Amino acid sequence: VFGAEALWCNPAALAEYKSRSFQLIGDVKDGYIGRSWGTVSNERSFALGYRQIFLKEETDIREYIGGVGFSAGKHTSLGASYRKFTSGPALYDNRHIWTIGSLLRMGDNLTLAAVATNLNRNRIDGVRSRLEWQFSAASRTRNGKFTASASAFVSSGMANEKPHWIFTGEYMAAKGIILTASIESDRSWQAGARVNLEHYFAGAISRIARSGDSRGTTIYGGWSEKRQETTFPARPRRISHRVQGRVQENPVRPVFGAKRLPFLVQLHS
Repeated sequence: VFGAEALWCNPAALAEYKSRSFQLIGDVKDGYIGRSWGTVSNERSFALGYRQIFLKEETDIREYIGGVGFSAGKHTSLGASYRKFTSGPALYDNRHIWTIGSLLRMGDNLTLAAVATNLNRNRIDGVRSRLEWQFSAASRTRNGKFTASASAFVSSGMANEKPHWIFTGEYMAAKGIILTASIESDRSWQAGARVNLEHYFAGAISRIARSGDSRGTTIYGGWSEKRQETTFPARPRRISHRVQGRVQENPVRPVFGAKRLPFLVQLHS
């Protein structure tokens, strides 16, 4: 997760952003291009998003989301988000979901995160839905080129069930080129890449099932107010500025171990 789309994964990550950005996202699957799509933008640590998920034989899912992150200390960030579904199958129709998240930086090379989703536990067919938890940890090499992470997803009231695990690797292959790959406990996996061009960026990530069948590809692109480390030589600038403390990442990569939420994969509470 590289930008405001952290709104769907861990809203605490929004506290890391000190500029504006905009992103447009679309899926390609089963011959359909852009039928599932979304957009998200942020103004500093506040973000808004929308997505529509195409379903062949049911009503499309339409979701609005807003969230904010804030610093709770030198190494800690907290955040909250609200999701409203205006249409979709019975599981989603007219449903709303509250989420809270946290990030804890244990030095420059280790980050821990926790997210609680569905705090309000809507009733579905008269039965309370479950509270969903995500726990993540990640370590990054000192040169910042490689990050390894692990996330565990569990539901309340499911003590006898094994957690769903996601293991992720991220490698900065060159200036402005970032490669990612992950594998899940069900042996499905995904791989992708992102390219930065100063204030613009584009990327894609594909999902492959255990059987080897494609689960589709998500393509995204957008703009960032903050100048990013770029693949091609940037236009020269003269600047004199005194820097103290740890330099902020660019692009900001605050969420470790969280899977980039595919539009076609739903987490059922």
